[in-house]
Amino acid sequence: MKSASFYLFILLAASTSWAQKASPSPSVPPLPSGPLLKRAPDFSQWVAATLHVLKKPAKPEAALDLPVPSGKETPRRVFVTKTGEMRHVVTVEPNGSSSDLWFKEEMEVVCMPGWKYPYIANVHDPRNPFAKDFSRTDFPECGWISAKNYQGIQKVSGRDCILFGEKVKVVADPDAPAPIPPQTSSSDEVSFSRAAVVDLETRLPVTEITGDEITTYQFGPAPQSMLTFPKAIQDTIDARDAELKRETSAPPRPTPPQHN
Repeated sequence: MKSASFYLFILLAASTSWAQKASPSPSVPPLPSGPLLKRAPDFSQWVAATLHVLKKPAKPEAALDLPVPSGKETPRRVFVTKTGEMRHVVTVEPNGSSSDLWFKEEMEVVCMPGWKYPYIANVHDPRNPFAKDFSRTDFPECGWISAKNYQGIQKVSGRDCILFGEKVKVVADPDAPAPIPPQTSSSDEVSFSRAAVVDLETRLPVTEITGDEITTYQFGPAPQSMLTFPKAIQDTIDARDAELKRETSAPPRPTPPQHN
């Protein structure tokens, strides 16, 4: 796990641009050419570790409230393995509980502790509460990155990195708990800051910060074989497919006679 000083360095580096005036600073180099954020290689694996942070009291002149890692929290860890169009995502919560998700093209399979059978759904089904959209990026939490919120180049742990950041205002939903603690709020909207650090050479994420959460990415060695569903999951998929085939191939019911 990275040290608190590492997180603070990133936060301080990313926050410098917010303190600048509205006019672009001549010290900010031009946006590097090429994709801002690449997909992970077809054979890759990584861990995304997320920590909650504490907020410093906001100063009236501050353009960004800097969060500070508490240093006592166990991170939420997401282990991702990718081989081609198939992904295996294991999430381990700070309390030790876990979930097991599999993705193959548009199919998503969810396994939870205590479930007798896995939940199978389409990732684009709006009724799917576990849906994750990998159609645009392998890192959906970084999907907000764009040329408009480019903030400069900075050395992070000895590597050149691209910084992105912005303040966001969203309409508050009074009927749902806010997923991101607001920095300021009114009856109609909440605002929060977010930042991202992307490795200049690989164009893969290093850190993503949204509100009071910091996520850091660590990439491991490439998998040496294709992912396949475990037998229990494959048996469930086969049984579902067989049932769907029976339903669609069943002969139509005869039309009852009409009596005049």
